Amino acid sequence: NGPISYSIDAGQTWSTSPIFDELVSTNYIVAVMVEGACPNFYQESVRVGKLENLSVKLVEQLEPSCAELDDAVLTVQASGGVGPYEYRWSNGGDSPENGDLTAGTYQVTVTDGRSCEAIRTYQVQAPEPIEVSLGPDLETTLCLGQSLNYDFEPEGYSYEWEGDNGFQSTAAQVVLNQAGTYHLTVTDENGCTATDQVELSYRDEFFVPDFLLPRVGLIETPIVAIDISWPIPDEIRWEYDPTEVVHQETYFNQEIVSFPQTGAYNIRLYAKKGECEGVLDKTITIYNDPDSLLNQGLGGDLVDHVLDFSLYPNPNQGMFDVRVQLDDMQGIKLWVFDDDGTLIESRDRGGALFYLEEFELPGLQTGLYTLVLQTENQWYYLSFVVSE
Repeated sequence: NGPISYSIDAGQTWSTSPIFDELVSTNYIVAVMVEGACPNFYQESVRVGKLENLSVKLVEQLEPSCAELDDAVLTVQASGGVGPYEYRWSNGGDSPENGDLTAGTYQVTVTDGRSCEAIRTYQVQAPEPIEVSLGPDLETTLCLGQSLNYDFEPEGYSYEWEGDNGFQSTAAQVVLNQAGTYHLTVTDENGCTATDQVELSYRDEFFVPDFLLPRVGLIETPIVAIDISWPIPDEIRWEYDPTEVVHQETYFNQEIVSFPQTGAYNIRLYAKKGECEGVLDKTITIYNDPDSLLNQGLGGDLVDHVLDFSLYPNPNQGMFDVRVQLDDMQGIKLWVFDDDGTLIESRDRGGALFYLEEFELPGLQTGLYTLVLQTENQWYYLSFVVSE
């Protein structure tokens, strides 16, 4: 046998190599010739088709089951080009499936048998983490008569409380009134957890944090929250969402705010007296106008329950009477504040339809004062003048 020659154009040109590259997609007539004493000639028609471009498709994406876990999965599938395929992930993986992932950005480079590359980038999103807070401070001091109250969402979560003093509970609402370190674990329906802890110390000193806040109000109308903690605290701090509540002014013991939208809003008071401290939350519901407020059955207490709330004489010299008449038997509280928000006197009365309270405050300086009435459902205030 002699040497072999190859042609892909029906014998017009010949090559001693059987490899032809850089071909376009078309029909070729392949010929093979064996030279010798009696040359042999073979011919066949072959079509060279166009290869599909190398591509990568995401076939599975499993997000992390919890924000802090690394159980996410990305699976891709290569096609086109020329196999076999080689996979290189930015986190070191070398197969189509890339598992045990946390939230983040991942890139895969696929290389085919002809060294062509396709690069894809994928974003793994973590679910929203469970948020649980037992307060801004890890250490809290309770004083005589105080407790720390927690009330969490009961639906869709389970709670496990443990204290180093033997306290245990699985309730969403608990009252803590003993010294100790308390640890809370919250678990959602997917088994995701969040934890926090608080350390309580206890002192035999009396301190009650409290403040006045209307139950209802109107949009774009100033609302006054008045601290009535007793004894008078050394420090107070008002907390609310500044993106939803507009701050107007702050006085010694008063916070004036307004609300641009309807809805229910939480106002928190942090108060501290010596080593004693406390946190109290209250909610106010804001309506569009007086009619909608009354349609909710709220805010009509002055008409429905308080038949009379008056002070006379006005002006006075610190000697005056306060008249309160109710349509049902209930207790009341009365406070007198000066124009700086300082508490002058407070009274707590219970179980009557009619009250006539005589105030004798001869030492009051000339100026404007505020009288506050609180019933079981609402609070009201009126101003009076002390003259010479």
